[in-house]
Amino acid sequence: MVKEAFQKANFKTEMIVDLLAILWIYAAMSKLWDFTKYRKEIYLQVIPSFVKVLVIYGLPTVELIVATGLLIKQFYRPSLYASSALLTAFSIYILLALSGLLGRAPCSCGGILENMTWTTHLFFNLTFIALSAIAIVNLRERRSGVIT
Repeated sequence: MVKEAFQKANFKTEMIVDLLAILWIYAAMSKLWDFTKYRKEIYLQVIPSFVKVLVIYGLPTVELIVATGLLIKQFYRPSLYASSALLTAFSIYILLALSGLLGRAPCSCGGILENMTWTTHLFFNLTFIALSAIAIVNLRERRSGVIT
């Protein structure tokens, strides 16, 4: 019975980790495939210019690093935390956009994500944050030997 619970938790965790890896690969690649558009959208952001350059090159790089970490079991935990942090930061940006505090808030997401409304995108992010939390809890329980 305990072995079966561990197997189910492992399967759930691996499915979540795989979904997150796909999300980050997709997010990074959509930026890189249409890099000119992505760069223009970042330059429209209401952030200092030196930060814009860091975001233009750093964000797809970080997304790919997180995705890679999610594909290597030894890095699941830190990659899940990094993924949650990115999703939380993006969710805060969306909340600021929805509140109108940013004035203009272009979406630098690519592909199907750019077609979402801000509210839909927020719920999308919150869903993936919740999935990340489930995976983190499953890893913690696996480590401690307790599966509920």
